[in-house]
Amino acid sequence: MRAIVARDIKRDIVSAMSKASDHYPTDDPAARLAASATMFRIWALANRAEFQMAFANPADSTCSIDTADEPLPEVGPAGASPAFADHFADLFIRLHSQGLPFEAPADDLESVQTRDPERMSADPFHVALGAEGLAPRRLFNLAWARLYGIVMVEVSGHIDEHLIRSGSVFTTLLRETFASLGLADRWDQIIKISRETASRASI
Repeated sequence: MRAIVARDIKRDIVSAMSKASDHYPTDDPAARLAASATMFRIWALANRAEFQMAFANPADSTCSIDTADEPLPEVGPAGASPAFADHFADLFIRLHSQGLPFEAPADDLESVQTRDPERMSADPFHVALGAEGLAPRRLFNLAWARLYGIVMVEVSGHIDEHLIRSGSVFTTLLRETFASLGLADRWDQIIKISRETASRASI
């Protein structure tokens, strides 16, 4: 029952993120990513109990919530449903298609995953980009770690309340994420989009 509730919560979050990103052109994945990440945080802070129910669990306790019998390999955000992971993965794949300088170190630990054909067959980055999918997937996971980390800390109250109200830590990590994607020169636009998204949600 808990897994079913968690699945429904994640679907609600995906719906909210999709609506937020739809304010921006489909050919501007950076703008849509900024809106989605901001809405993820907004939804979590407005629905703390639901967010913790869906995300404050070990990854292996919820990774199969969208499948009746067979767990999917974990290729996206830990514990996320395929729809949730795919929302962000699609944006990173679109960013890669625009020629951004995504790079992955040769000794990246994730390269080990490429030796597992079954796992990679469910990886949206591998399916869409083949061998070139390693770099955007690595950046995707780093971006997810930043986003999930700060939102979970804020939702659980393990950070000063004034930092939550100001959003200063979230903004810093958002800036780091877009810089890691080669989009530092678009920061003024990105933060404007983030603030617009928050304003629409009355946060």
